[in-house]
Amino acid sequence: DPEQTWGYASKMLLGPGLTGLMLACLLAALMSSVDCYMVVGAGLVVRNVYAAYINNKASEARYVLLGRLTGGLIVAGAVTVSLFMFDVFKQLKLTWVFGVLFAAPFWVGMYWRRATTTAAWSSVVFCALAFFILPMTLPTMMPSLVTAPEFAIANDMYRTTSLREAAPSDVRAAQQRHNAWAKQLADAESDGDGATADRLRGAEPA
Repeated sequence: DPEQTWGYASKMLLGPGLTGLMLACLLAALMSSVDCYMVVGAGLVVRNVYAAYINNKASEARYVLLGRLTGGLIVAGAVTVSLFMFDVFKQLKLTWVFGVLFAAPFWVGMYWRRATTTAAWSSVVFCALAFFILPMTLPTMMPSLVTAPEFAIANDMYRTTSLREAAPSDVRAAQQRHNAWAKQLADAESDGDGATADRLRGAEPA
């Protein structure tokens, strides 16, 4: 499983102390990203939505409370997505699609002063239809779209194999596996366990 490569490599290549340090670094990186999204998301909701359109005369204490509630909702939403979507690549694509919804109005508004509110909302609605609503509803309404041969054309796939000399760490790991196998075989033979010995003889590690 490619998604387990990081954890497996850390377990096999790092010692106990370095494994703990790696875990602490991952948690620190996660926490820094989470608090950044909490602050930015809460600021956008409070200043650009609540203060601009709902109540521009609220007290700072109310703004702070609303920001805290918004930050909690952002974290709860992220946890919910992680519980029901186990594919990291799909989660990454989801973040891209959310960014696409507001990317065009943002950048056009930054660099083209003649952009209008109607054009911005039209862009948001079109992106929502093209990237969210239609991909979820069209396969249900028209199942033939999923199996249409003209939409299933893909590039040719080629498998390549690279050969290299074994690194010293690979040699040591292979020797340890072989020694463990030889010990198990010797124990089985000394105990008279013929079935286990026969099974081990056919499973000699490379």
